[in-house]
Amino acid sequence: MSVVSHSAGAQRDATPDPHIVELGKLILPRAPRLGKAMADLLCEEIDAYRDGSVVTKDQVAESCVANLTFVFRSLAGDADIDVSPAEQTGTARALAGVPLPAVMTAYRIGFRFMWEETLAAARAAAIPTDSMLDATARIFFAQDTFTQAMSTAYRQQLTAQILEREEERSALVEALLSQRITNTQSLWEAADLLRLPTSGPYVVVAAELPAIGKLGLPTIENKLSIRDIRSAWRLLPDLQVGIVHLRGRATAKTLGTVAEVLRQAATARVGMAKIRSSVLGKLMALPAEECTVLLDTFQAWLEAGGSANDTAAKIYCHPNTVRHRLRRIEELTGRSLARPTDLAELCLAFEVERRLP
Repeated sequence: MSVVSHSAGAQRDATPDPHIVELGKLILPRAPRLGKAMADLLCEEIDAYRDGSVVTKDQVAESCVANLTFVFRSLAGDADIDVSPAEQTGTARALAGVPLPAVMTAYRIGFRFMWEETLAAARAAAIPTDSMLDATARIFFAQDTFTQAMSTAYRQQLTAQILEREEERSALVEALLSQRITNTQSLWEAADLLRLPTSGPYVVVAAELPAIGKLGLPTIENKLSIRDIRSAWRLLPDLQVGIVHLRGRATAKTLGTVAEVLRQAATARVGMAKIRSSVLGKLMALPAEECTVLLDTFQAWLEAGGSANDTAAKIYCHPNTVRHRLRRIEELTGRSLARPTDLAELCLAFEVERRLP
């Protein structure tokens, strides 16, 4: 639905030039034919209109006829310049996804076509030169007025669409975090709408709000996107929460980048500890010395490229001891080092433990 109100443009002169009124009445009946000719020209010149997949030629012609009719009526002295057709065009093109520069170009080409046809009609009717110049000025004033009205309506409609999409994305984030979406197909659809990869690993970030309505992590989605990290966010009454994707093969490195960006952006406290507690909870409950041994062994095993022999040489123990400790980690975490997704989750949890104690 358009959020643009009807408005009026240039007022008629108190005593309109009778020659311009005559010209307007002469060309007004030609508006339907000229509108179709203008549409043909625009569909030939404008890429976004050419194949009719985004906007049909009939829709373009309808807009052209409406614009010509209102301008010609203003010349004929029938009415003020009414910019509602331009507003309707701006709203419709935004809804159709036509780029604004393409619509601006269409208006420039269309008004030039209108001016040339009006000039030809004026010459054929022997309209005086001064009146022709006055009519030209009126047409170009109408061009400025109509183009401004169209672009304003376009931007307002685009803003409404962006806000609507952000509301939808925010609701999806909440549904994912509250586990209300469990069906695989629905999860894929949600990932597509949120512009997130369909496979993890992910982390959930929660940031306190410095005040009601104030973001704890302003423009965080853009700041992460610059680092090629995808995320989606929702603002709650007391928290700003987000789902952040960590690139699989570079999980640890990506997590470090995320932590760095969060530290720079945060205006209040930020937490990422849930994965640590859910994955490493039983391991962290062990006596401190045993826990440290397992953590250090896992870190050494990662640095050794998954080789038990190289790990053993690195930490000065037998390879079987390394294997025993790794099995112990698997038992405590419920994750298998042989499954890539489990390994990625373990790497992430250990990295959180290392970086965010």
